[in-house]
Amino acid sequence: MHTTTIFCRLRRSLLLLTVAAIALVLISAPYSNAITLPETEHSAFLNDFSEGYRAGKTHFITNLIKENQRKVRPVVRTLIEEAKNRDYNERMELLDIANAIAAMHKHWNYDEEPLKEVEAVLKAELEREQARAAEAAKWAAFEKYPGNLLFRTNPESLERNRVAPVVFAHWKHRLLFECSACHDSLFSIDRSASAMTPATAHKKEFCGACHDSKTAFGLMNYETDCIRCHNTETEENKQVYTAKYDLGLSSKKAGQLGGKLGKLKDGKLPEDRFGDINWVELGNSGAYKPVSKKMTGAEKSSSAILFEVPPAAAWIGAVPFRHKQHSPGIECSTCHSSLYAKKAGGSKHATMESMADGKSCGACHNKVSFKLADCMRCHTNGLSDEELGKMLKRDTGE
Repeated sequence: MHTTTIFCRLRRSLLLLTVAAIALVLISAPYSNAITLPETEHSAFLNDFSEGYRAGKTHFITNLIKENQRKVRPVVRTLIEEAKNRDYNERMELLDIANAIAAMHKHWNYDEEPLKEVEAVLKAELEREQARAAEAAKWAAFEKYPGNLLFRTNPESLERNRVAPVVFAHWKHRLLFECSACHDSLFSIDRSASAMTPATAHKKEFCGACHDSKTAFGLMNYETDCIRCHNTETEENKQVYTAKYDLGLSSKKAGQLGGKLGKLKDGKLPEDRFGDINWVELGNSGAYKPVSKKMTGAEKSSSAILFEVPPAAAWIGAVPFRHKQHSPGIECSTCHSSLYAKKAGGSKHATMESMADGKSCGACHNKVSFKLADCMRCHTNGLSDEELGKMLKRDTGE
């Protein structure tokens, strides 16, 4: 067999493999049918290619590339320029179309320049996305310890005013005050619903209710006060807002408010199996005496609700929710009706997914109370018939 014949057959085989690979990508790639393509003098070619690409019509788009090779460069450049003005999802879709056109153009028409242009843009996008992910991970690390809340809603304003974001040690304040001292009279339990801004934080309606230079340090001195809250760039946050916290710092203030944190066993806060503060054990220690808002009789509900699980999840047990464990430090209005309907049975079914998104129980658990992963703190199969008989029954709907 002649060398030329062998070469031609090998080339034909490689082309078939390439077409098969492109077809596989076409079939598996998810695309939005609503994306608007840019107007260009070659719109007919672009629209036909885009529709064929989405539909996985390999032979159709192959012929388009072969028959319109002079249109490829201007169309690819138009897509690249238009992508700069779109949001992330549409930008990547336009660049993907440009990449497909350029890749097939290189393969069939032996011109690699358009592909080089697209790959350079995609490389820059990848680097930006990696930087964004690294930045997100950096800030997420500040909330790794339950009870640390990061406030960084307006990064541009913070940078413009040359101040770092705020790490609010919710747990540190909870050592001194019950939930009801702040929620919902000062702050909504839903962080996204808070009306507080950097300009109003020092007001009496918000942090200034306590941070008035009397009950706690003031907020008006730029040199000494600001950095105590805007602390993510300070060395202090690395040791203060962790489980290694020196309890003596809070014991002194707790003593002034009537608490006895200094009498805790070994001078340490009790921890759960994840190393987080065990607030139930702390409450039973006799040393925890936080400042609390005086509750009315109506705020001290003792009813219990049994959230039953579907048969497939019977092994983990139902969830008995006891108001008695929550109501002493939380006003009814804090949860009803921002998280739950006031009328029994009126709320949407709670799921683990919704809780992980901060809904229902997840408004506190996983953030300022024990982790959702501590399953058996809620689920149980150990309820007596007497206990079950006193509980309202609700199914989870899962």
